[in-house]
Order: sequence, then C-alpha cells, then structure tokens
Amino acid sequence: MSSSQSEISNFSEKFDRARQLQDRGDLSGAIAEYRSILDVDSENLAALHQLAQLSEARGDFEAAIGHYRKAIELDSEPPFWVYRHFGFALSQQEQLAEAVAAYQKAIAANPEDVSTYGLLGQVQGRKGDIEGAISCYQKQIELSSN
Repeated sequence: MSSSQSEISNFSEKFDRARQLQDRGDLSGAIAEYRSILDVDSENLAALHQLAQLSEARGDFEAAIGHYRKAIELDSEPPFWVYRHFGFALSQQEQLAEAVAAYQKAIAANPEDVSTYGLLGQVQGRKGDIEGAISCYQKQIELSSN
C-alpha cells in the first residue's frame, strides 16, 4: 500500500471511529477523533464541518463559529447549510449583524430553504428590523405553501 493510500485508509478509520463515538453519544470522543484528523490535515473540510456541528450540539457556539469560519475560508463554495449553521451559532453569541450576513449567504446559495428565512426573520426581529423580519416570515409562508 502506498503512503497516500495508507493515509486515506487512516483518515477513513478515524472518521468511522468518530461517527461510531458520535452515534453512541460520546461527543467528546468524536471531537477528539476529528481533531486528530485536523492535526494531520488542518484543511480537512469534512472534519471541520463535523467539529463545528458537534461544538454547536454541545452549546459551544464560540468553537462552532471558529470551525465554520475556517471551513468557509477554505471552501470557495461551501454548502448552504454551513452558512445556515454559522448564522445560528453567531446569533447564539449575539453577533446579530454577522448572523444576518451568514443567513443571507445561505439563502443566496439555496433560496428554496424554508427554515433559513425563519431563522433570518428571528435575528432581524431581535435587531429591531421588524419590516425585514416580516418580509422573511412572509417568504417562509410562501415557500411552505408551495
């Protein structure tokens, strides 16, 4: 087995172990596995995404924000859900202006995602932008009824 094949196999084993730990509810163990992947490959997007989501699930929004931010920097076109989760983590840390921007990017990437409009509306309401919030909720209702 070549060095690169061995490395791929090792990453695959680490991901499998991390997912098994996650499935058993051992989030700390899963996080440790994903971090060990990043120790070898600091730009591994899959590990960054998983770390961000696990951090968010544990309520560690500061860590989640850092992982999402790095994933967005590394990926020229991250999936819309990365921006949606990033926006949620930002909103939990009261970084509302940045949360609005993240939700808007999620909507630009996937304008049919109903839930993002609701999340954006909530943040706009918290910011005092009642008209913006109403507009988002109307769009959410419109998409839901289709």
